[in-house]
Amino acid sequence: MKAALDALDHANQARGAKPAQSDPRQQAVKTLRYPGTPSAAREMAHRLSGMDSDWDFTAGLVGSPAREAALVEMKKSSGRFQFSRN
Repeated sequence: MKAALDALDHANQARGAKPAQSDPRQQAVKTLRYPGTPSAAREMAHRLSGMDSDWDFTAGLVGSPAREAALVEMKKSSGRFQFSRN
């Protein structure tokens, strides 16, 4: 998991890259999405940011057996984002 977190922290993928190209950031997102561990759930909740990886993080949180860990992290981060209510 450390390698995945490092890739997410340091990847500067150029926009417009071809989907067939290997994307270390996308591989790191998938690494966090599937383990179902409390640490992965906390990281996904912490990294929700309105970016393209949010879909994978949200799906990972929905399917995670460690939802409580994610909820605790989301509560800590609740002031970080403003969501519009339509």
